[in-house]
Amino acid sequence: MKPIKQPVKKVSSKELEPKNLGARVVESAIPYTKYIAGAIFILLVLLGIFLGWRYYQARLEEKALALEYQAAAAYHEAGASEGKSKELYAKALELYNQVRAQYPGTGSAERALFYSANSQYLSANYDEAINLFSQYLEKYPKGEFFAASMEGLGYAYEQKGDYPKALEIYQQLQDKVSSSAARTQVLLAIARCYEALGQNQEAITVYEKIVSDNLSPASKNLAEERLKVLRPQKAEDNE
Repeated sequence: MKPIKQPVKKVSSKELEPKNLGARVVESAIPYTKYIAGAIFILLVLLGIFLGWRYYQARLEEKALALEYQAAAAYHEAGASEGKSKELYAKALELYNQVRAQYPGTGSAERALFYSANSQYLSANYDEAINLFSQYLEKYPKGEFFAASMEGLGYAYEQKGDYPKALEIYQQLQDKVSSSAARTQVLLAIARCYEALGQNQEAITVYEKIVSDNLSPASKNLAEERLKVLRPQKAEDNE
């Protein structure tokens, strides 16, 4: 027995008219209306959360900047002061610590960490400076003050007399500075450490590089002065 074929319903030209077709589309979408409305509601909620978060972050940055400004004022006043610099650096440090504690994750908190380290260094608190500079390097590997923090760390070790550690840091720093002025300062620091370690030939090589590269007149003059001292010493040692 052959299966009975179901008749195919033909769509009339009237049903295909734009107004009838639109009505059919709307009619077919009605069962999904609640899902569409739910999706729109969720999107609106997410948008509201995002905009609220942006507003909150902006307000947070604004408050952090206000406190950072007070800290910066004390920091710069300390640099210009003759007799009260240590007290003012302590005041700046206290304010920078507040910025870091109250507004973590802001740009102000990053700057506060660097200037806290610098305040400790300028107050001759070298162990504290080493700790804070190291924190910056670990926390902000792509930070605005990464190279400056490495340099400060090297200076702090140098002030403590740990010349091997300072030399190691300065050598790493060479690849992280771009300006000729910064490169010159790093080379001078490297040569200075070599001298302190009694490695005069290495110091001479670095000073000669500074002179030949002619990076800055002041640095060139300083390097030439050191060469005048070191070359005769080397000649005496060879006799």
